[in-house]
Amino acid sequence: MAGTQQIYPVKEIFKALNALKLGFDIADIDSLYVDFDSVRSDSSFRSLMFHLGIINNQVNEDAGNAKILYTGHTGSGKSTELLKLHHRLNKPEQFFSVYLDVEDYIQISDFKPEDLMVLLIAALVNALLEQGIDYGVPGLQKIADDWLSDKEVTKEIKSKIDSEGGLSAEVGTGGLLKIFSAKAFMKSIFSYSSHTSAFVRRKIEEKQSDYIIAFNLALKEIKDEIRRSGRGKEIVFILDGLEKLRWRLDTYTKTFFQNTRLIQDVNCSLICCVPIDTLYDSKTSQVLSTYEHYTLPLIPINETTIPLFSQIITRRMDKDTFFEEGVLEYCVMQSGGSPRQLIRIVDTGLANSEPNNFKISMSVAEKACKKLGLDLLRRLTSPQFDKLKSGNYDRADPLILDLLFSLDLMEYNGEQNNRLPNPLLKPFL
Repeated sequence: MAGTQQIYPVKEIFKALNALKLGFDIADIDSLYVDFDSVRSDSSFRSLMFHLGIINNQVNEDAGNAKILYTGHTGSGKSTELLKLHHRLNKPEQFFSVYLDVEDYIQISDFKPEDLMVLLIAALVNALLEQGIDYGVPGLQKIADDWLSDKEVTKEIKSKIDSEGGLSAEVGTGGLLKIFSAKAFMKSIFSYSSHTSAFVRRKIEEKQSDYIIAFNLALKEIKDEIRRSGRGKEIVFILDGLEKLRWRLDTYTKTFFQNTRLIQDVNCSLICCVPIDTLYDSKTSQVLSTYEHYTLPLIPINETTIPLFSQIITRRMDKDTFFEEGVLEYCVMQSGGSPRQLIRIVDTGLANSEPNNFKISMSVAEKACKKLGLDLLRRLTSPQFDKLKSGNYDRADPLILDLLFSLDLMEYNGEQNNRLPNPLLKPFL
């Protein structure tokens, strides 16, 4: 974590278990990041950069605005790679990159399609504040003025500030933009049925065209400023977390495939993280062609990739302390190329290792994999199980899509998509 002096890999059991927790953040610990570029096909990534208009490490201002759906299996490392992409793009000769994790600003269970506009504004203001760039441009001021035209909005925001403290901004046009950029405040006021959230959403829905024009006006002025100050040539937003809308398919479909203007008509590039199965859904296939898409591939496990994939664990915890000979390699084979699945296998193995001897034996690792495989098996319906046994995984029927999303079926992207059952399920098939 930022500011800590922890040295990895650790040898103490509880520090090792902590480093395997799902929420363990490696963003500020560069030594824990494993670069898989060398074992991934780079043709898809080259295509991604091309659609963003980047050639010879320079962004071409005539390339247009890319709208990219970024996907991959749950636990494949999308968030880590999106942060890496953000830092890779955020260069004077390329982009002023604005990265936002949606759930930093709003609970995904409360997300409405209109919130996309609010999120873009809030994240942009945050990024401009960090760089000391003026955010009080006419386009954004016009939007803020419209929100403040309702006295109840002003009253509610002031009341919220007074009750929670920590925000010194005045509730005026510029002040409102700064207030909305405060993640905790926005998450608070948009995570219940507040008058402000209802009013803002209604305004965006009713005056969508006006808001898009105003936002594009703001983007033009901000682009001019970032070019003058050498902070980038174009603007790109990278939105992480929207793949969790898979649990709210109506909202997801409306946001990306029904009312697409809030995405398609905004004059900048957007990269949005989405569920893997939605790229194959026949109900959205016609509109899907209006987007480019990129899938972060799982790593095929073989003799070449095992040592590199093992580093997900060995950079966190000492191999000799916690693994008998050949055990970590076995765990890697059972991971199927999913970083999160590998971490879960090792975590389960440690939790079931012998008391006072936390070295995972082969028998303990096999039991851990069997336990996790049984957990997957018990969640399968009879039709899903039969589909996995059939070996026919090429179609886009609902069963296949569900199996892809749940990681019961794993997709490997190369010259041709290859789908295989999760290794943890193979003993039961």
